[in-house]
This record gives sequence, structure tokens and C-alpha cells, in this order.
Amino acid sequence: MGACYFDTLYGAAGFCERRPLHYPKPVYVAVATLTKVLDRVKLVRQVPTGSSSVYALEFERDGEYIYAVWTPRGHCELEFEFPSETTLKGTSFYGVRNIVQTSAKRLRADASTAVSYLTSPKAVAQVRAGKRTFPDNLPPADTRVVSRMEDASAWTLGPGEPKLDNPERHAGRFTLTGVNDSEKGACLELELLHEGDVPDIVGEYASVRLKEPATIPGQPDTVGVWIKGDSSWGRVYWELEDAKGERWISAGGYDGGDWGNQSSIDFDGWCYLSFPLTNASPASHLEPGLGAGQWRGNGDGRLDYPLKLIGLFVETHRRSLNLTDMEKVKSRIRIKDASVSGR
Repeated sequence: MGACYFDTLYGAAGFCERRPLHYPKPVYVAVATLTKVLDRVKLVRQVPTGSSSVYALEFERDGEYIYAVWTPRGHCELEFEFPSETTLKGTSFYGVRNIVQTSAKRLRADASTAVSYLTSPKAVAQVRAGKRTFPDNLPPADTRVVSRMEDASAWTLGPGEPKLDNPERHAGRFTLTGVNDSEKGACLELELLHEGDVPDIVGEYASVRLKEPATIPGQPDTVGVWIKGDSSWGRVYWELEDAKGERWISAGGYDGGDWGNQSSIDFDGWCYLSFPLTNASPASHLEPGLGAGQWRGNGDGRLDYPLKLIGLFVETHRRSLNLTDMEKVKSRIRIKDASVSGR
């Protein structure tokens, strides 16, 4: 806060404002809350939730049990089940406290990106992850669907070009089918075939390309798509073609780009993923190469409208990290409504 780092994204990580004011930021209160709630605790276990992207840690102190819960994206309704009726103390991310009571030995709680805490005189019997919602990941009002992604026969599947191969990802073997989802209706489903041996940290991807590229109306600044995730921490990449025939793929940027994990599949259920196409995009975030810098072209480096949607690259993993343990991933992802927004 007192050096040149103040003017970079690293400076934004401090607890206090710059010299000489040193005003505490909200994160100061959040860390103080965490320190107070978890003072002198002993980690007992990670409680299974049924999802590798919804976390519940159990701590013990002086005969009490403290549960810290959170998820990397959106909200998840959690159901705690205790051996008998229990009165608990809840503490929010910023330290707001309340008293909660089980009903039929169960308690519903919300897990979000802001960790919260429950303090109980009894250890929980089990925790189950329920409904997922993503209020911060909704399509903008001006969203225009470019392709419904309902008919598998309109698409081709393959590694394609340009390849995304690097030490962290390579082309995998997938199947592509049309399915009827109970929530979204007709959509596409990609399933990874586990062929050969692949290190856990290596992602496998497939290209899903339209047989006839779809014209994109207007001059959008943001692309998006609905994804039914598998908590694999894979990623979605968009592939476009501009008016001069230059191919663009959202796999550029400094150090691989997308430091904010906007295109990461870090969730279960349906979530709308947005990604900046230009610097005018509201989806932009603080990082080197924001907006247009997140893309890689094969021509003059200028985005010339009108654009066409070529397709998507979708990456998943066979196993992903659930805090400290690698767990199997379903490796089955559904895709719906490739879209754009902006003027």
C-alpha cells in the first residue's frame, strides 16, 4: 500500500488503503471475523457435501464444533443433519451473528463465495449440497442467442485447429450427443472417454464446431453460453471468425489469461458463463490483457465486424482437486445457447 504496487492489481489485495490514510477495507473485517471464529480450533475433517465444488470444514474447540462453508461460484443450499435437535450460532463473512434452530434435526444454510460459519454443541451427521443458483452470472438484458445448440447433427466434434495443446491440456476423446435436459430442454452433451493414462492435472478438451458458421448480429462486446458443469475446473473457449477471415480464440492473455476464472467450470448445475470480447465488456476484470487481450488471433490482430461463431472448445478433467484430495469427475458437460451481448 506504500509502494508502486498500489497502482497494480497486486495492490488491491491489501487489508488497508494506501498511506497515509490506512483506512481498513472490508476484507480487514472479514479476516478479523475468521480469526476470531477459528481461534485455537483443531481441524477435524472435511465433511462430504456430495459436490466437489461445495466445501464444509469441521473444526473443534473446547467441546464445540465450528463449520466453515463456502463455494467458489454462486450459492448452494446446504442441508445439515444432526443426531438430535440443536441450537447453533451463525456468523456471516463480516461477523454478523444470529441464533438458528434445527427442525426435524435438520438445518438449511447458504454456502456462497463469502465463507460463513456455524458453531454447534454437537457434531453434524451429514451435509448435503442442494440447489445451486448463480445470481451474479445471468445473461444481460441485451443478450442475443447466436445458436440454440439443440441439434447435434449441426455440429462436428474433434480436436480441430488451432490446437490448445500445452503441458496443462491436450485434445481428448469425447462423444457428442443431443439430449433433453429436465431444466433446459434440448441441448448438447459432451462426455469424456477415459482412454489411456493422463496425469490428474492435465485437462482434456474437444472442439465443438458448427458445420455452417453462424452470423453474429451487431458489434457485441461479450460472448456467453449456458453450461451444465461437472465441477471439473475445466474451461470454455470461444472461437470466432471476423470479416477479414481472421480466426479468434479466447485463449490468449498474459500467463494463459482469465485470472478471474470467468470461463472456468467450477460448479455443478446450469450457469451462464460470460467472457469479454472487447475492452468495453462489463465482463472485464482486473488483470493483464483484459478484454480483447484475452483473445488470440491468426491475422492482423484487429477485430473486424461482422463476426461469425465457429464453435467452442470445452475442457474437463478426469479428476479434480476437492481442497486436498483428487476426486473423480463425471466428465459430462451440457451446453446450450451460445450468445453475445453489447451493441
